[in-house]
Amino acid sequence: MPAFSRKIMALFLHEAYRRFYYCLLLLAIAVVLHRPAYAQKLNKADYFSHGTLVASNRVYEAAIEDFIQEGVGLYTVRTGLDHPITKRFGKNQDLLGGGASGAQGLPGTSYTTIRSYTSKTDYVQSRFAANDSASGFTTVWLDSALCNEDSCLFDPKQYITPIGDSGNPTGYIITYELPKFLAKKPARDQMRITQKINVHGNTFNDSWVEVTTIVKNTGDKTLELGMRYLWDLNIGNDDGPEVFEKVFNTSLGNRERRLDSLDFAFAMARANEAIGTAPPQYNVFASVITPANFLRAPDQPSRLQLVSWPLAFFKAFDYTVHDSLIINTKDDPNARLTGGDNAMQYFWGENHNRALVLSPGDSVQVTQVLLASLDDRPPLFDLQPPSCQLAAINPGPPKSFELVVQDGISGLRLPSVENAFNINVGVPRFPAGSTNPIRVTGTVIDGTKPFGFTLQALDLSGNAILCDPIFLTLLPELRAFEQRFEPIYSDRYFYIKNQGMRRIAANLNGHEFILSAEPLAQRQTRHTFAMPLQGEMTIDMFRYLQEDANTMTIAFDGPEGSRADLVISDMTIKGSVDLVLDLAPVPQQFALSQNLPNPFRGNTTIHFEVPELANHPNGVRRVELKIYNLLGQVLRTLVDDQLPVGSHHTAWDARDAAGREVAAGVYIYDLNADGVRLTKKMALIR
Repeated sequence: MPAFSRKIMALFLHEAYRRFYYCLLLLAIAVVLHRPAYAQKLNKADYFSHGTLVASNRVYEAAIEDFIQEGVGLYTVRTGLDHPITKRFGKNQDLLGGGASGAQGLPGTSYTTIRSYTSKTDYVQSRFAANDSASGFTTVWLDSALCNEDSCLFDPKQYITPIGDSGNPTGYIITYELPKFLAKKPARDQMRITQKINVHGNTFNDSWVEVTTIVKNTGDKTLELGMRYLWDLNIGNDDGPEVFEKVFNTSLGNRERRLDSLDFAFAMARANEAIGTAPPQYNVFASVITPANFLRAPDQPSRLQLVSWPLAFFKAFDYTVHDSLIINTKDDPNARLTGGDNAMQYFWGENHNRALVLSPGDSVQVTQVLLASLDDRPPLFDLQPPSCQLAAINPGPPKSFELVVQDGISGLRLPSVENAFNINVGVPRFPAGSTNPIRVTGTVIDGTKPFGFTLQALDLSGNAILCDPIFLTLLPELRAFEQRFEPIYSDRYFYIKNQGMRRIAANLNGHEFILSAEPLAQRQTRHTFAMPLQGEMTIDMFRYLQEDANTMTIAFDGPEGSRADLVISDMTIKGSVDLVLDLAPVPQQFALSQNLPNPFRGNTTIHFEVPELANHPNGVRRVELKIYNLLGQVLRTLVDDQLPVGSHHTAWDARDAAGREVAAGVYIYDLNADGVRLTKKMALIR
């Protein structure tokens, strides 16, 4: 090779080696910079890009990360321009996240983790979460779910949908569809994870921020999951606020704490006076029990932790609470990682025994709420529905009545009248949020015909009640009525105001009973109950109502000029119950009802019926009722006995034959008698 060529080759090789060593050096620096810095205090703002989307209703603002590789879906929350706290302090105030400042806001440090016990995988929104190798779980960054080989970094917004006006949204929905992973890192679970960050309301009084996660099993195998929210509390730039349960004087303390029994509706945080000077005088409220306007039967958190933010932020799911770790003092030499910085962690299914069990096609939703207030108790966290009571029923025609509706804590919204028939209903004007009694009046159009209505009353917390009495007027010249009314838990009381009627015979869903004002010697004995000739009584029909529509047929008899006014309602009249029916119709066949409640946490009740059979003239037969797991193993025998004809029930306390608590999941209960076998499923949650 000529000398000139050798020289050129040497220069080329020298340059190639130089570039190679530079690359190695840069890679080493990158690894060091992106490694969780457990040995020093951390600056959150250094770990995030500036790709954010901001949603607002001007009362609250929510910012989410939309830049892949930085944790799409990480969120923070602060007060908006129209919030009284913003106006009071002259600028937006942080509620969640550490860095929600500036015109556009920075993504926060609050995020969601989904743990699959099925595949031993943690799906997290933050790439800084550490692998939990000690317990055998692999940590997967959820941004990977938004990637494929052709497009991973180019358009993350295709996975983000605005809520409301796309030009001025109130929130965003982020969807992670598994297993759409890079080919080099396939997912072992099939699920759709949907996260919603949304701001509700139009005014300060009805505004709050919702954080919802929905997980749907899109595969063909059962999934066992855990879910975690990490909320990095930040109040007026104070990362280490004091946290309380219920009220000011029930502090969760200034050290790390774990709560496994959550009997309070919300936690309250305020700036820590021990950190900094002149802390803002406002409170941040975070729901523990989901308000009823989001979920009627929510999966409530089974664990709540008050923790050190830096440590918990890097831990994907498992986090051990340190009793000695101080989290809201500014400088603690024994806990230098804390830096006066704490967070709250919500857990659903925090261990395998309490996992959320999703059959193929099933989904689970968890929703928590955040808001700020100058008051000690914001209306949103009133968990009690409004009350409604029939105050008066006056004879007619024209017949009239008064219904009193009230919510003494959060105040009423305008009640809406629905399904009114043969009656004019009047609702007086009142300011939204009023805690005073509201008297709803009604006047019957034709007093000889049945009449009724449904009135839905809501409070500012979203709790609702249906005041839906149905009125019947019984007159001697009319011999019978047939009335259909709403499902169980809606109408359960049968109120009678008798004025001379001698007998009222009723058939409720096949159960017959007679109300009689005649002397005892003239009454039929079977299912005949005493009724005042002139007076009032209330009957509780609860045990004879069905989950679908109910039917009652009424026949009656009385002299000319007599009448009886009947009300079918979910409300007692003046709070009294005079009679609970004791009817025992003879079953025609074996029957096994769905357990109630279902799903259940600690105890559930199973009802079943034993019929009268010709080959058992003594009316007694052996009945077995057993609990099985999905492997077909007998866990518990609830009934194994000779039982008479009739309706029976038994309870299960979610324990096996040895008295041990069984894990959350789906179980089978099986009724076996006289060659008949009936089977149903039940779901246990922890």
